[in-house]
Amino acid sequence: SMLLALQPGTSLRVFEDCCDELDGSKAREVPIPVGFAIVFRGDLIHNGMLYLTANYRLNCYLTYPGMRWEREDVTSVLPRTYACKFWGLETLKLTEKDMHQFYCPANLKGSENKPKRKR
Repeated sequence: SMLLALQPGTSLRVFEDCCDELDGSKAREVPIPVGFAIVFRGDLIHNGMLYLTANYRLNCYLTYPGMRWEREDVTSVLPRTYACKFWGLETLKLTEKDMHQFYCPANLKGSENKPKRKR
């Protein structure tokens, strides 16, 4: 697998020497500078990071002629997050995302919604 950083602040969490079983004590965050890529074994347990703003990166699988490739199910090791469709702000709670999105300054109706806010 390969991950190419397109924006600053990109990183990947890998679990050193973990290909069959997750060991949280082996977690390691690897920063990836813009324009650089990290190449790693596809069976290495890894996950993306939680970003407070949108972070674009390119993820791909590397192969070669004659390689037999089998599709694998990907299991997330991160908790589910919810993102504002206007700013990309992420939160762990759906209610927080909904509240932010309703009043978000980037929401064209956000200023109309402000007077409706319960105080």
